[in-house]
Amino acid sequence: MVALAITVGVFAVDATLRSLEDDPGRRLGFLDRTRPVLVATQSTATALDDLLDTLATLDPTAARLRVDRIVEAASRQRDEVAALDPPVTLRPAVALLLSALHLRADAVGEIRALIEDLARPAANGPGFDSFVTRLVAVGDDLALADRLVARFLDQAARAVPEGEVVALDAVPWLDEIGALDVNAAGALLTAVRSAGVLAETRDLAVIAVSIDPPAVVRDGTDVGEPISVLATDAPLDVTVIVANRGSRAEQGVTVRVRVETGGGEPVEESEVVDLDPGGQAAVRLGGFRPAADGMTILVVRVDPVDDEPLADNERVLRLRVRAPDEAISTTTTSAPPTTTTTGPG
Repeated sequence: MVALAITVGVFAVDATLRSLEDDPGRRLGFLDRTRPVLVATQSTATALDDLLDTLATLDPTAARLRVDRIVEAASRQRDEVAALDPPVTLRPAVALLLSALHLRADAVGEIRALIEDLARPAANGPGFDSFVTRLVAVGDDLALADRLVARFLDQAARAVPEGEVVALDAVPWLDEIGALDVNAAGALLTAVRSAGVLAETRDLAVIAVSIDPPAVVRDGTDVGEPISVLATDAPLDVTVIVANRGSRAEQGVTVRVRVETGGGEPVEESEVVDLDPGGQAAVRLGGFRPAADGMTILVVRVDPVDDEPLADNERVLRLRVRAPDEAISTTTTSAPPTTTTTGPG
């Protein structure tokens, strides 16, 4: 009997606690806390709609930045709901909302992956139809998420006391961004592919070269090609400025300086740098000894990456050391530059 009484007492206490936890006022307060999340999801849907509307006009960097912000927002909204502690009566409804937000976060993550893949050269190959299939699957997930949100709203409305109004609203995402069926997805991705703006570009360039000590004059008398005349055969330091003119970051870019003197093996030094899109790096390599007499060829090169134009990857400087009795004024054709710069590649 004592054990039975204890058991009954435990159930009574538990029922009392659950009743307090599930107080109608607490339900209303909880739903008030979900309202900002629902409002934020609408802003995210609008941002996604704008991204898809303008995708065929965006360069890869702009597209990535915008979709990254959308992915971050969708993930944050999911995490905010996951951190809530709903009353017992609302837990099934909140589970529906959380599932919807998981689907939306995953869907925008897949759109980001699609943008990355569309920027690769292979995107224009025979596998292009797979992109349409992937985007249609995103549309299916978003449609399911919309249905789950609608069920959440319905269950939330039925969980509050009679006569109370739940001021919750959430426009379905597919009402905002439009259909993503086979026809719509195919039209969107065909427009993106035709525009070509997401196509990834890769282009490294040597944009400037300088030597130290600098040349004292430029001699233009040898077969019409300029030669930089050095005052002595002292060792040279070479500074190379390289640039990434492409749309993607390049890791492990090798910059090389090779000296050919006509006597013995060429001497080469190199350094590896990383370059962001639009970024530049200055590489200084030193200790190159020019020929005391005769011609020295200085070859400066940034190793090319796949699928890039090669016109601006290499610069060649022709050097010679001034003879002790040489009259500079009789051979000078122009002021001696210390930096050689290329134009856009």
